[in-house]
Amino acid sequence: MFWPDATAAMKQHKRHVIVTVMGNVEPIELMKVLTQATIALTDSCKGAIGVYWCNSGHVVEPDTFAELACDFLPHELPLPLWINFRVTANDDATSSGSTKGLAALETMKPETKNASEPPNELRDRLIGLAEYVLTSGAVIRDGDTIGETADEKIKVRYRDSSFGSDGQVMRLIYGKGSASQEGSTTSLTTYGCLHLIGTVLCAIAFGYFAYAYIPILRDSFLRHFLIIPMTLIFGFLFLGFSDKLLSKIFELQAFAEKTDTQS
Repeated sequence: MFWPDATAAMKQHKRHVIVTVMGNVEPIELMKVLTQATIALTDSCKGAIGVYWCNSGHVVEPDTFAELACDFLPHELPLPLWINFRVTANDDATSSGSTKGLAALETMKPETKNASEPPNELRDRLIGLAEYVLTSGAVIRDGDTIGETADEKIKVRYRDSSFGSDGQVMRLIYGKGSASQEGSTTSLTTYGCLHLIGTVLCAIAFGYFAYAYIPILRDSFLRHFLIIPMTLIFGFLFLGFSDKLLSKIFELQAFAEKTDTQS
């Protein structure tokens, strides 16, 4: 991307220097130091042919590397150097995209195989998403939706990579029909089953105590037209509020979506 003649030029090299940094600091800070050290080394070695940034797989001319790094640092991150944003057009007018390099920054990589936008816009989206997560420290959770407008809803699912990368990725699923295109099925989790059973038992107990301790409700007419609706309303309210509370505290989910990773 940065250097079309990189292969031919790098064949001329006779030796190389490996640059690395270590320290008990955040990965982004280490990457900044590594970038600065690389610039300093190539500047002192006038015969340096190129820079191979192994995390992204980029091969860049030394002057280009320094210019790009200085355009961003110290206030912004030189993501075009650190991360390889790979996008391509599909035959069905959609786009595919993935990244290489985010693992070194301890961040889950985004990818998609069915983006309903052209490759250049998808690349901008991947760059923006990576920058947002890295600079804000935000965590995009499994099942969250992202989008630049209120109407744009792209679902994020934690899945195995469709491109053979190790570990899970943030798969971006576009459009209302994308979940079905991904072969998704929704099922009740163990927590969901237990929570539903607990709600039914609590609702029954509520109805029993209402009948036992409110004498007026023992009348057959009121028993049918008050206790039953009251019990149902209590059950629905208990189910909703308790689920929100448990989900917030323990990050539990009542439903799980299973996706065919080969789609």
